[in-house]
Amino acid sequence: MYRYWVILFFVIGFYSQAQDYTISGQLLDKDEEKALEFASVSLLKASDSTVVKGAITDFDGNFELKSVSGAFILRVDYLGYELFFKSINIENSNLNLEKLYLSQDGQTLDEVSIVAAKELFKTEIDKRTYDVENNILSQGATATELLSTLPSIQVDEEGNISMRGSGNVLIYINGRPTNMSSEEMESVLSQFPSNSIKSVELITNPSSKYDSQGVGGIINLVLKKDERLGVNGQLNTSIGTRDKYQGGFNLNYGTEKINFYTSYNYQFRSLFQKSESLRQTSLPGFSPNLDQDFDTQADNQSHLFRAGLDYDVNDKVVLGVYGQYNRSSRDRIRVYNQRNLNQDFLLDSLFQRTLDENQVSENIEVGTTATIELDTMGQNLYASFSYANNVQRRIESFEQFFFDENLIEDPTRFQDQIYGRPQKNDLIVAQLDYTLPLGENTTLETGVKSTLAYNRPEQFFDQLDLETQNYVRNDTITNEYPFDEEIHA
Repeated sequence: MYRYWVILFFVIGFYSQAQDYTISGQLLDKDEEKALEFASVSLLKASDSTVVKGAITDFDGNFELKSVSGAFILRVDYLGYELFFKSINIENSNLNLEKLYLSQDGQTLDEVSIVAAKELFKTEIDKRTYDVENNILSQGATATELLSTLPSIQVDEEGNISMRGSGNVLIYINGRPTNMSSEEMESVLSQFPSNSIKSVELITNPSSKYDSQGVGGIINLVLKKDERLGVNGQLNTSIGTRDKYQGGFNLNYGTEKINFYTSYNYQFRSLFQKSESLRQTSLPGFSPNLDQDFDTQADNQSHLFRAGLDYDVNDKVVLGVYGQYNRSSRDRIRVYNQRNLNQDFLLDSLFQRTLDENQVSENIEVGTTATIELDTMGQNLYASFSYANNVQRRIESFEQFFFDENLIEDPTRFQDQIYGRPQKNDLIVAQLDYTLPLGENTTLETGVKSTLAYNRPEQFFDQLDLETQNYVRNDTITNEYPFDEEIHA
């Protein structure tokens, strides 16, 4: 009976959460009524014009912005067209704006300067590449928020990433697999500064040189690396409302033979969340109403440092070494109030529960690469070796107080619990690729690859014994799961 009560409470509670809505529409040329593909659509707060959401229109000019409610300003940017603004208000239902028409921005100029720009996207036989370096949405956002604006990628409220509806997706950085679990990767991407990303490759049809686990596709983040001669660099900083800060630099030194590059990015983001829900049940022996609310504040910080060196041995051989260090942390406090109410909505009892979470993740990666052109017809070899180590320390502490219908505390029902989830991962990847062009539209790829992964995820659960005042470990849900994987192909 208890099991059915929990299921019923969960189902009813699911439908009683605060509702968010979706804004959708289609962008068309006002004169020719043709679809405007890959236009930037931004949702701004009506109060201070800060960017809340962003999206890119698809091939048919359609766009969709999810999980929104309130008063906003819709802004549309498209090269060669006038800026488009529209005030909207989302209250009780989804909003379909249907067809929105943009007018061409025709101006007579005395003098015209033509500047070459990169394509917004490029389609190849196995992948599609999006140039996000100059995307306005990449300024001050995170990698997760940037990915959510790209066609074919979906990011849910928990940060889970899927591509074309499949969650079986691998995340690569600069063509190399990450050694982090999906949960860790979501945490890192949510704190990874988007302005350090040059382009995003959606590999929808991975060739044999990629890992087989990513049957749903591979998302490869290509980070910025300057290769200009001499000493040059760039400083960047941004400040957002409600305690959001970001800053960093890129530095490069290049000669005809050597190119050295380094970069650092820091990000601090304070996030707030409020929730209210009312659940009802008709099961006998239980309070028919559960009135629950919680407040959450989370402070996320991240440091990302990268450095590398490319050396041109001659016109045909390039050697490279690189290193990367990432440290991210999250401090989160959430206070729950769970009120059990009788049929007259009067208090039966109150549980007050506080969650205090501290999480720190550190990731180190080093490696070397070699590119050898065997002839001028495109025949080449590429060799790489990398080692990555990832360590996560995550502790969640819970304190729960119980009060009766008169709000008098019962100390015998006090609970103090600790839930820990430490992890350690090591990843070694060695790869040799050979490419041979066989014609204008045909290329042969072959190679060898070894992937060695050593994972040590754990979890433990301790609860305070009120009599002895000592923490007692619950062995039924405490475990270690060593998992080693060695693949040679």
